[in-house]
Amino acid sequence: MNKVKFVLVVDDDQINNFVCSRMIKLSGISDHVECVLGGQEALDLIKKAAANNTQLPDLIFLDINMPGMNGWEFLDQYRNLAPELKTGPRIFMLSSSLYKDDIDKSSQYKEVAEYVIKPLSIEVLREIERKYFG
Repeated sequence: MNKVKFVLVVDDDQINNFVCSRMIKLSGISDHVECVLGGQEALDLIKKAAANNTQLPDLIFLDINMPGMNGWEFLDQYRNLAPELKTGPRIFMLSSSLYKDDIDKSSQYKEVAEYVIKPLSIEVLREIERKYFG
C-alpha cells in the first residue's frame, strides 16, 4: 500500500503534467495522481475536498510560472485556507527556474517543504517519499 495516497501536480504545461504523472506512477510512491493547469483550479479542488470531507492531496508539486494564478499567488491564497484543513499537504515547488531569488523566496513559505528542479525524476520522488512519508 502506498504511503502517499494522492499527488496533485499544478502546472500549465500539459506535457510536464504527463511526464510527472508517469514518473510518480513508475516510482511506486502513489497510484493516484491528478494534474491541474493552474493555481485557481488547484485551490478549487482543495476547497471542494475539504468541504466534502474527501481525500486531500498528501503531496503537491507546484509550478511557479503559470498564467492566471501563479505558484506564489497560489501559496498566498493557500495560507488563508490552511487553518481550515485538518492536515495540509506537503508542497514542493517544481520549477525549471534556477533563479536564486525563486529558490530563496520558496524558503520563506513555511508551507513549502522543498524546491525541486524540473524534470521530476524517480530518484527525487523516492527520496521525497523516504524523507517526508517514511
